[in-house]
Amino acid sequence: MESLKQLTTHINLEMSGDTKRYLVSAKQGDRRTRYIIAKLLNSGEPYSIPEGARAVINIKKPDGKHVYNACTYSGADVTVELTSQTLAASGTAYCDIEIRAEDDTQVITSASFTMEIEESQRNDNAILSSNEFTELEDRLRGYKEAEEGRAEAEKQRVEAEADRASAEAIRQENETVRVRQEQEREEAETARALAEVIRQENETDRVQQEQEREEAETARASAEDIRQENETDRVRNEQERKEAETARASAEIVRQENETVRTRQEQERREAENVRKENETLRVEQETKRQRDTSQAVKNAQDATENAVSATNNCKDATERAEDALQNQEQLEATLNAAVGIRQEVSQMQQAVEAAKQQVEQDKQEIDETIQNSLLASAEKILESVQDYFERAEALYSSMYLDCDGETPYLRSVTPVFIDGATPQIRSVNAGVEFDGGTPMSRQLAV
Repeated sequence: MESLKQLTTHINLEMSGDTKRYLVSAKQGDRRTRYIIAKLLNSGEPYSIPEGARAVINIKKPDGKHVYNACTYSGADVTVELTSQTLAASGTAYCDIEIRAEDDTQVITSASFTMEIEESQRNDNAILSSNEFTELEDRLRGYKEAEEGRAEAEKQRVEAEADRASAEAIRQENETVRVRQEQEREEAETARALAEVIRQENETDRVQQEQEREEAETARASAEDIRQENETDRVRNEQERKEAETARASAEIVRQENETVRTRQEQERREAENVRKENETLRVEQETKRQRDTSQAVKNAQDATENAVSATNNCKDATERAEDALQNQEQLEATLNAAVGIRQEVSQMQQAVEAAKQQVEQDKQEIDETIQNSLLASAEKILESVQDYFERAEALYSSMYLDCDGETPYLRSVTPVFIDGATPQIRSVNAGVEFDGGTPMSRQLAV
């Protein structure tokens, strides 16, 4: 059969100090199931029980009977068995633990503590309360074995009686202390009840203040959020302002630089405009002179052409007269004389052509200078004028294809104007005016 589980109550006892109340509770009539392990302390530190010492539990039962039983111990822990006699009577039992030297010359007792023994609901008449002195009984049992121990046992009895009387005196003192402590407890309970009322009132105030604090904290947190948002906006706005200021300063520098460039360019434009006006004036003057000189050169070329045509016709007439005069010496001489006169006329016309050639060369030089001086100011107009001039000069040149050599004229790739009375086929160099109608910028008027 399985044994019942043992119940152990752990308590702490100072070897000096006030009585401890209601540290232990038990049930009337229980046996061999309840134990107390009391840790003995000396100012909060474990009390060291000397080797060989004895531990004894002193119990004054609720009915006034006494229990004086031996206990076991280990270190500072004393184990007390609550015997059936210990729990025989219900009510409050008063207890303490004493430590005795091996020779009983020294005794030290702990502070008292109370044990509440709850009344059992069973009617067990067999449970009778009596004194229980297991410690004494164990010791007296040894003396009973021998008659010579009787006197010593009597002495022990007397001592026990003295102890009893002393214990009774102690009990009475403890009772007096208990009554006083009970009164103090009642006073303390009254003070506690008053303090509890004050505590409840303070708790109500605390709860209200805590609620107000939480509301204030919520408002503070909300205000802090708004402040942080405002601070974030301020920092962002400040950053944007700095960036805008930097951009403005940079733009101002660029504007100043551009204004400087614009002022310089405006000055250059004005200077260029003045130069352009001067060049335009010069161009107009040169164009007027060119047109005038060109008209004169065209007129001179036309006159030379007319003279050349007239000379050609005269040469043809002379040739025909010379052929007719071959039959007649007198006619031949007259023809030679006429030919000499014609040759003189042709020589004069050749001089006129040379003069026209020189005039064309001068016009060419003036045209080149006009192109160079007026190229930047009005290149398109000059090119158109020069192109027109060359077209006109080329047309003029084309009208001067004359050959007076006493033979039938024929086409040439480049036909110069020459009148020298000799045979054209044997000339090594044909001098004259050459126009090829090429690009005016690069053309060379060859003579």
